[in-house]
Amino acid sequence: MGSFETVRVGKGGRRVDVLISVSPIRDAAGRIIGASTIARDITERKRAQHLQRLAIAEERERIARELHDSVAQVLAFVSAKASAAEKLVLDGHLARAASGIQQLAWETRQAYDDVRDAILALRSSFALQNSLLDALREYLSHWQAQSGISVELNATPMDAFAPQLHPGAKLQVFRVVQEALTNLRKHSAASRVNVLLADTAGALEIVVVDDGIGFDPESIGHGGSPCFGLAMMSERAASLKGSLRIESVPGSGTRIVVRVPVERDP
Repeated sequence: MGSFETVRVGKGGRRVDVLISVSPIRDAAGRIIGASTIARDITERKRAQHLQRLAIAEERERIARELHDSVAQVLAFVSAKASAAEKLVLDGHLARAASGIQQLAWETRQAYDDVRDAILALRSSFALQNSLLDALREYLSHWQAQSGISVELNATPMDAFAPQLHPGAKLQVFRVVQEALTNLRKHSAASRVNVLLADTAGALEIVVVDDGIGFDPESIGHGGSPCFGLAMMSERAASLKGSLRIESVPGSGTRIVVRVPVERDP
């Protein structure tokens, strides 16, 4: 005896997913004299699992497209720079050729790090089948080892932090943290970062704080700041009817605060 799942059709033709648990009933001598059957309606749980798998699949496809586009751009850049450096060498302009090769090496390292980030994000999608906090713990552990930047995760309250977000919302929150960390790896020159999640009344607050070089938030969009990653985070927060706030001063690190309303799954 044990458990199994089945499907029943209720009134009006409604499909109901049911978990059946069967346990033996024994007499005083230990002989089986019957069975106890308990049926649990798991329709909403199955629906949530399906939505989560769908959201993860869509997000992985989006990341794959972005990765393809970024790799194509880098390869085109590398090809052009390599050809230009070769011509400079043949023409005897060695100093200019060396400068071009140095820029080529830097761009290649940046592209390599971007690819590693994307691969880590794709792999981490599986972790979202667990709770958001568990998924972030696993992701941050890998990210720290990969980036060399110390990262600490805290949740308030730690012992009761379990907002059951809709699968699509959970994925977007996860990607907000990922975008923030990718952004600071590229631009902040930070050595430490703290990620704080707070389950407040009706909202989830995500705070990412680093000890990097900081920047002037007013310069966003004028070539002086990491505007693309921040724009992505703002779009994700807005898709959840949330908000993004940036607090930063040159030389004093950066604090990013994302607040999204929590629509809990049934």
